[in-house]
Amino acid sequence: MIEKWIQLDKRRNQSISKQLELSIYSIIMTKSFPEDYHLPQPNELAGSIQVSESDVLDAYKSLINLNIIEHINSNYSIKKNILPTTQNYVLQAIVQSIRSIGLEPEIVHIDQHIQTSKVLNKLNLGFDDDDHVLSVKRVYTGNGHPIAFLDEYLSLKYLPGMDKLDLKEFFFYPYIFETYKDTYKIYREFTIDSVSKEIAQHLNQGEGFPGIHTISKTFNSNGHLVEYSDIWTVADYFKFKIDVDL
Repeated sequence: MIEKWIQLDKRRNQSISKQLELSIYSIIMTKSFPEDYHLPQPNELAGSIQVSESDVLDAYKSLINLNIIEHINSNYSIKKNILPTTQNYVLQAIVQSIRSIGLEPEIVHIDQHIQTSKVLNKLNLGFDDDDHVLSVKRVYTGNGHPIAFLDEYLSLKYLPGMDKLDLKEFFFYPYIFETYKDTYKIYREFTIDSVSKEIAQHLNQGEGFPGIHTISKTFNSNGHLVEYSDIWTVADYFKFKIDVDL
């Protein structure tokens, strides 16, 4: 099951075991698995993705040390109720993507402030009319090169106290899911668009360059919008793979 999502590049200046570790880590954090799901045995996974068994073993050992998977009765399983640690409070989807192309990511904090309901109504993002929202802007770099710009909005009505935290380096989702217990639904849209002058400046690019535009919305069990993120990524750094279930 997990093997269909693993992506490796043997030409990259990064070991296969490290790429495997990062890829599996990202998959576990972003996909849903049955409670009784077991990861493939190292020899099986190695055969299905055409890498050495030792590379798979090294990746699994690293994930065990990170407290992400466990090895019990000869089975490798995803740990139940994975608790995020401080170093995991970075926006992993972007950070892991940057690491996957062999670059070292860094978060450059731009701004953090509260938007009132009056401003929110003008933005028309979909939050409740009486909500106040925390706005966070940041740039993600890889080896010093700007790669992604994030414009994040967090509901203070449904996520009270977020404005009291230092969000300069923070992974929002694990903290939200662990602190504000609920059932959440996340919707994402991906397009390739020309980037505006304002965002292009943050990414050291010219106005109108092609960017990967991601809009992510998180709703609680009552259907209220609690998180909205607008992400622009420099398209030149990434290749694309599209899976379609028929």
